Amino acid sequence: WIFWVGPFVGAALAAVYHQMIIRAIPFKASRP
Repeated sequence: WIFWVGPFVGAALAAVYHQMIIRAIPFKASRP
């Protein structure tokens, strides 16, 4: 089952990290 949970958790963490980057870039760019 680790072979199924591993990639699933990895994808979830990647999605959360991606969302943080998406929200952080415009926030930093709007403040010179």
